[in-house]
Amino acid sequence: MANKIKFADPNRDISDQFTDSLQRVADDPRATILVGPGFIEAMVSALLEARCKNKSRINENGREFTHSVKLIVLNEMGVIPDVLHERLHHLRKLRNDAAHQPLFVTDDAKITEMAKDVSHQGHFKLYKSPLFSFMTQCLHELWQLDYDFFEALFAPRGREHRLKIIEANARTNAARSKAVRSTR
Repeated sequence: MANKIKFADPNRDISDQFTDSLQRVADDPRATILVGPGFIEAMVSALLEARCKNKSRINENGREFTHSVKLIVLNEMGVIPDVLHERLHHLRKLRNDAAHQPLFVTDDAKITEMAKDVSHQGHFKLYKSPLFSFMTQCLHELWQLDYDFFEALFAPRGREHRLKIIEANARTNAARSKAVRSTR
């Protein structure tokens, strides 16, 4: 799936390039809602490829298996929880509105209300706008469903760096434990 996404810089992780793109459009609601869900769609398609035995039929046939249908399938499989499914469905509808309505306006109060069940967990933060915050939270929640999978697919350089740090910490801790044992 990730190899189907083309980005300008092959030397940078897809997730970093996407984050940069999203930051550039954060002040424009229409641009934000057109750019952000593109990465969500890539993540949803990647999850389907990883979890379904008929993955090629699902991802190759965009007319029968729209993004909406993919979300429903993953929700029914128990991969995407109900609350996140509803949020992603709302973002999908907003994206369609932004693409097809000549005058696109977001309802910040409704978006903030939808995010309330996240805010009690301390995760929802207001960044540039409620829409930007809500979308980045949805991306974060989706990523957290299978962190290792998404990191390996969309951020392999970051994963390599994180694993090197974990290995270095393990070596340091082992050396410390050995030093403590030898002083006893």
